[in-house]
Amino acid sequence: MKIKSMVKYLMNDFIKGYVGFAAIILVIIHLCLILVATDGGGGLGGMEFSTIIFMLITGIISYRENISMGIQNGISRKTYFVSEIIAFILFALIGSCVDTIYCILGNAYESIIQDYSYDSIFEQVFLLNGEVPQATDYLKGFLIMFSFDFMAVSAGLLISAAFYRLNKVLRMLIPAALYILIFAVIPFVDAALFDSFISKKLASYMKFVIESFSHLSVTTFIGGVVLLAVSYLFIRRVQIADRK
Repeated sequence: MKIKSMVKYLMNDFIKGYVGFAAIILVIIHLCLILVATDGGGGLGGMEFSTIIFMLITGIISYRENISMGIQNGISRKTYFVSEIIAFILFALIGSCVDTIYCILGNAYESIIQDYSYDSIFEQVFLLNGEVPQATDYLKGFLIMFSFDFMAVSAGLLISAAFYRLNKVLRMLIPAALYILIFAVIPFVDAALFDSFISKKLASYMKFVIESFSHLSVTTFIGGVVLLAVSYLFIRRVQIADRK
């Protein structure tokens, strides 16, 4: 019962913010139609990226207040974590469903309005330019978006849980240090000592991931599961901070 109540509370919190966001995306799609009508051409592509960013931010901001509220109301850390997993899956399903509806709507406009184009992430990656998506393509796009949304919201939870007890200085220093390590130190060492072996293997792996929708969706979903598992290491013994 505690899990059900916590999931309901989390979903209510998530959806309140998402309704406004989804409405803005819908407005943008129709504003683009107006611009096409007045300017003679144009379109939209990859609008789902904005949903991925929204999911990431949701995961980040959902942690501090919700974990505190849950523990203060007698909900264990494990129960809170399980509730977050269920809420994340449900929220990712909602986000991917709405994005799929927008893709169907955008492609419907594309079929009846000259010089207007709408391309989803799936269309940009897996379909030829100008190819009309079929029903199965929308299903594949939905699965890809679900996996991306799930991974993004999971990444947000990990970021927030990992940084929960850090002071403001460390919150700035650690991301900067990680950025330098990943994008400067490791590439330099890889090129200098390993003849770019790591970069070549990474490129080969990325090629494998994007060669089919199943590789991409399964990989990103597994990535979300891994991120959640790591975040639990921070959550299971977290002490509630007495500062904002």
